[in-house]
Order: sequence, then C-alpha cells, then structure tokens
Amino acid sequence: MLSLGGGVYRIKSTDPGNAVYHTSLLWLIGVGADYPLSPRLTGEVRLERQQLIEANSKYANGTVGALMVFEVGVRIAR
Repeated sequence: MLSLGGGVYRIKSTDPGNAVYHTSLLWLIGVGADYPLSPRLTGEVRLERQQLIEANSKYANGTVGALMVFEVGVRIAR
C-alpha cells in the first residue's frame, strides 16, 4: 500500500487575543501492508511521514515541523 496526500491546515497564534490564524500546507507520504490473520482478522502495519510547511507567517517560512507515524494494528471484519 502507498499513500500520498496533501492539504491545508489552520492554527491560532499565541497572541493575547488568539485572533491571528496561520494557514499552512501539509504533505504526507506513507507505505504499509495488510496481512490476513484469520477469515475475520487482518493485521496492519503502516509508516507515514507528514511534513508541515508554513505559508503565511512573518516569523517562519518553509518547513516548520514533521511527524513520523508508525502504526501496528488489527482490523476485525463483520
């Protein structure tokens, strides 16, 4: 499995009135695998990286953060 995505996120500034919003960009890429454990159970493994890019701040421009997510789980089918 391969996942690709992107989007926009908004956060409030820490100014005293919490009135300033920052609009930023987000992209992500990930890989994963599903494997059958039984007829009703499927195991899952995922690794994903999310990159946050500041778009309109006067304090920081460009990459401002990243998140690496590793997930292991079990999915139960009805």
